[in-house]
Amino acid sequence: MNTKSIKYFFQEIKNQTLKDLEQKRKVLFYTGIFYTVIGTLLLICGVLYSVGVLYYGKEEFEKIILPFYENYFAPIVTWIQSLLSTLSEWASIPFQWALCIFIILLIGGSAALYLWLQSRYVNTFKNRINKKLFQQLNPGIKYSPEEHISKKDFENSGLFTPNCSYTGNDHCSGIIVDHPLEFSEMQAYIMRSAGQYSASKSVLFHGLFLKLSLPSSMEGIYIVPKKTDVGVLSLKGRKINSFKGKKKWNSQTDFDQQFNIYCDNISQAQLFLTEDRKNNILNIYTRFNKNIYLSIKNSYLYLAIECGAFFEPPVKKAIRIEEIEKSAEFFISFINAVSSVLIPSFCKE
Repeated sequence: MNTKSIKYFFQEIKNQTLKDLEQKRKVLFYTGIFYTVIGTLLLICGVLYSVGVLYYGKEEFEKIILPFYENYFAPIVTWIQSLLSTLSEWASIPFQWALCIFIILLIGGSAALYLWLQSRYVNTFKNRINKKLFQQLNPGIKYSPEEHISKKDFENSGLFTPNCSYTGNDHCSGIIVDHPLEFSEMQAYIMRSAGQYSASKSVLFHGLFLKLSLPSSMEGIYIVPKKTDVGVLSLKGRKINSFKGKKKWNSQTDFDQQFNIYCDNISQAQLFLTEDRKNNILNIYTRFNKNIYLSIKNSYLYLAIECGAFFEPPVKKAIRIEEIEKSAEFFISFINAVSSVLIPSFCKE
């Protein structure tokens, strides 16, 4: 890692890239505000019209609002009616059909425009910030913004409730201390019914998920934050795996204040979780100050850090160089946690 090139990179994006990105962010942000305001005004107008009709009657209420309508809305409505009449005659369709087509095109076009602006902003950020930054921080890491850890790998970790829905992006892969590694942002969630026509999204995990190949004889060890499966309102069985058939081991150390340990074989877990290894895991937990989950299964180490949308650019607030520097420090700490803390201790088997 070249410190001089890192400083040059931040100076370069501060002078050039951030200005372009900030312009794209503002266009996206104010377009979203515009759509929200228009939608809110239409909803308010609809509610007021309904209330007025119920209170005064349709004819009487329309007489009341007629001056306001003629002063502010009549020219726009007349123009739209003229446009729809022309469309109706040109396509030889009823006026009502032309109106439906107009509404569908207006809503669809507005949504398509917003999605295009969002995609343009996010893709520019990831290609001109994330991709170049990761190359500077660790040239051995390959970055693919549109890909993510597979559903199979996520479920093979045995950490979280199975049979979820998954989304993700920002896949990174490479070789760390001679071991193949890959990680990405992942979100695992379950859609729960909230009525006959609605559903709610229950997020089980959102953060960085890592898979590391390890030549270890240890197998079937699962370490999860203690606060995720204790108490009356336990998340156990909803967020993390139920670990049915696994044995719970109390190591009688400070480690048990932060984590619960489940395993296939307690003797094997005792051999594996030495004091040094427990201290290493606690150091990672302290360093990131986030919930972390870890498992050893099928010659792989799986590590999940609940840090949310780590790679995503801000939309509601301006892009700050300090935030990008903070993300760079987080990325370095994440790689160091694997290369300098986890791997050496696990490879002593």
